[in-house]
Amino acid sequence: MKFSFLHRALSILLVVVFLITGFILVANTQDLISNTETDPGKSLTFKFIVLFFSGFSLFILNLFRPCKEVVVEKLISHEPATKEKETKEGQEIEQEEKLELRSEEELEKEADELFPKIEIDNIDIYTDKLLTNISRKLELAQGLIFLRDEKDNIFKVSGKYAYFAEEPPKDFIEGETLSGQVAKNQQLVNIDDIPEGYVKAISGLGTSYPNHLLIVPAIYNDKTVGIIEIASFKFLDKNFENLMQLVANKLVEKITKVTGE
Repeated sequence: MKFSFLHRALSILLVVVFLITGFILVANTQDLISNTETDPGKSLTFKFIVLFFSGFSLFILNLFRPCKEVVVEKLISHEPATKEKETKEGQEIEQEEKLELRSEEELEKEADELFPKIEIDNIDIYTDKLLTNISRKLELAQGLIFLRDEKDNIFKVSGKYAYFAEEPPKDFIEGETLSGQVAKNQQLVNIDDIPEGYVKAISGLGTSYPNHLLIVPAIYNDKTVGIIEIASFKFLDKNFENLMQLVANKLVEKITKVTGE
């Protein structure tokens, strides 16, 4: 606060000096110009005043420019949003630290409960129902399941939940796009702050954008044969990661047994 007051006072003082100097220069310019040829001393005075006036003008401009930038910076500052984000991240970290991991037996039981109790006559229908079951139990915003086509090794969409885009989900190959990288590395990716608009959820209440995304590789015989993408408004913890990895592997195991591939 003291610095701000002194800075303002100094600025006002310099402006006053600037105005006085300018007034003197303007008032005596004609006399100085007319006498520069007859009196070298006045010529030197005239040059000094012009240089001083020019330099002082630049100094005043530079003096006020930082103040303007500070004001603009404050106006466009995202400090409240940053604090809100930091608070949210802190809560999620604290929640993760307090998390009690479920046993393999508990995860196995929960995973089995998620699978549809129907025969796999149509893989697309089966994966659709699986995503629906996951959503009912775990409150998902959107879900996609991709399966590798063994003929061309392209991952193509099989199951969808709450997907309302005008264009269907794009196919991809291993190593291409974020999902393709997950397929290549065989490591799930959990993103807690996805860009707005990356995933869009539409309901009767309007359009909203989930901010949590989980991409899980479905691995069978050391090969990635499927990808599960899940978007949520809620933080997806380690238990959920482990559950979805188990579901992904069980899914491709079931499909492989039916198709014989």
